[in-house]
Amino acid sequence: MELPTETPSVANLEEVVRGRVATQTIPVTDADVNEALAALKRPCGSKSEFRYQLAAGVVLNAWIERERAAGFPQRKKFYAFKRRIGMLLRWVVENPIPGVSYWAEDLSDSRQPIVYIRVDGVDFSFHAVPGCHELLATNQYASVWSGVRLKPIAPLVLGWARHLLEVDESDDVASP
Repeated sequence: MELPTETPSVANLEEVVRGRVATQTIPVTDADVNEALAALKRPCGSKSEFRYQLAAGVVLNAWIERERAAGFPQRKKFYAFKRRIGMLLRWVVENPIPGVSYWAEDLSDSRQPIVYIRVDGVDFSFHAVPGCHELLATNQYASVWSGVRLKPIAPLVLGWARHLLEVDESDDVASP
């Protein structure tokens, strides 16, 4: 199978994000990091905004992982964004949204559970999210991870989520 060498069009992003179309690893740029940091400062009041902010978290996770592998251990301080992921998780627990489910799994090789948040069939996952132990205790929505790793395609995930947010925002403007 030949892998694409160009960034997929907006129309193809969903297929890549859902794991239906393979693509190469996409490096996270400074612009991606800046967009992700700004995204996590926005208020969250919709599924599209929620998805966009989770995608921003994936970008930051991918960037931090790459930076630490390159010998910049101080980048670990950027994991503070996971507090925001915890706040988003609490928000969706308190404000259920159709198409959104969440669960946590206790991994034997880690002290911290992993939190999964499924938005319309796309699974976002994060380790060490504040509040995840409470979620693990309830685990009312326990499911099975889709197996699609988003970190290698983090910039595409962010672009996909941004596109869906822009479409939803333009629909809101068009509504009476």
